[in-house]
Amino acid sequence: MNRNRLTIWFVALLIILGFTSSQKALSQSYSNVIDSLIDGKPVSEQLDALHEHYLDVRYVNLDLAEVLCDTALIIAKMNRDTSLLARAYLNRGTVYYFAEEYDSAMAYYKKSIDEYKLTQDSSGFYGVNWNLAVIYRKLGRVEQSLDLLQEGLGYYKETSDTLTVSRLYQSIGNAFYVLGLYDIAVGYYDSAYNVNLYIGNIDGSLSSLINIGAVYETQDKFDDALDYYTEALYYSDSLEYHSKSAIILKNIGAVYLQTGENMKALDALFESLYLRDSLGLEGAKARTLILIGKAYEFEGNIQRANEMYIQSLSILHEYGDVRQEAHALTYIGKNLQLQKKYQNALAYYRMSLNIAKKAGLSLEISENYKHLVLLFGETQEEDSTLKYLDLYAQEKQKLSIELNENEPDSTMDSGFATDAKISDNRNGFLNGITLTWLFSIVMVSGLIVMIFLLIALNILLHKKLKRRFKSKS
Repeated sequence: MNRNRLTIWFVALLIILGFTSSQKALSQSYSNVIDSLIDGKPVSEQLDALHEHYLDVRYVNLDLAEVLCDTALIIAKMNRDTSLLARAYLNRGTVYYFAEEYDSAMAYYKKSIDEYKLTQDSSGFYGVNWNLAVIYRKLGRVEQSLDLLQEGLGYYKETSDTLTVSRLYQSIGNAFYVLGLYDIAVGYYDSAYNVNLYIGNIDGSLSSLINIGAVYETQDKFDDALDYYTEALYYSDSLEYHSKSAIILKNIGAVYLQTGENMKALDALFESLYLRDSLGLEGAKARTLILIGKAYEFEGNIQRANEMYIQSLSILHEYGDVRQEAHALTYIGKNLQLQKKYQNALAYYRMSLNIAKKAGLSLEISENYKHLVLLFGETQEEDSTLKYLDLYAQEKQKLSIELNENEPDSTMDSGFATDAKISDNRNGFLNGITLTWLFSIVMVSGLIVMIFLLIALNILLHKKLKRRFKSKS
């Protein structure tokens, strides 16, 4: 073992030892993985091996992906070869992206861009630019995102990289969707569909059909949406793309929920659930269970709805999907409240509230405060009603400021330019209920807020009159 090899291994070992003591056994397994990848190889092969293994594990083991990237960065820096650094910075930025640490991700992407500029690698440069565009869009900086995407589209058209051109058409369509320019978005999705059809990329063509259907769903053009979803499902089933079929069936179920055809929704959603269960897609399965619960709820079958929500909870907790876990707990609490089981409902609201507070989920915090006001209003507990009414008002004010600063992200990128496909739960409205339904819920929530404020004020007025009557007596 030469000195350079020892130094690399020593620094990599220090990174691994940075984990907590409870992870010692895991760290040892990581060190064994790294040793097997780099032992006895020249630098370029070490970096290639680390990169390939990073690609294999990034969606299933982010901690190991981080260690692999940090080790690659150390090796690249020690050899002072700028051509080796660009990819290492890119991969490290992507790990930060998956961890939702967007500032750090952008910092590393910019370092990668600088290295690609030094080596005059245009392909690498525009690839990282694309990743940066995805983050800009997530942060609500859609115009900046669009500028980078259109710049990249021009480059890839010149190089005749038709597959990348088709993916950029999709991403640009997503950006226009966020801006509310639906006709332009559909135009780009249609271009992506035609390019994918020309090059025989059936998977890409299916994504375009689904995206167009989702835009029509957003515009309440449910018949058009179902036409595109049905066409996509036909091709997906014919080619036995079961994962894609599960997504389409879930979207069809969401459309039927919006049109009030709950039994048709249940048929589609149970088909989606069966496929996701057979494919082992547990996280996606849990989100489908929540939609099935909603369908039962709309049908008035509260017990069956709660069974679906409870079934989803263990999966959501295991996969760390705290937002959906908070939603499921709130839904159960709301149904228990309808059944006048107030103490049980209170317990579920508080569990949801604790999860939402720990994760900083303002919308979910606000919703739970609203339900607690309604609950304590029904049970005529004046002090608690006032307490949560005040907290609700504070949270709504905070939420309105946050939404003004950061536009909600509702897009469906198929992935990064230099990365493989982002996993199912990162694909935005392609895998869930669209903004139309969410907007409808917000509108209905507004009416509910007015009603529960009137209830709260009525309770308070009643109490005051009662006290005044007592004092006069």
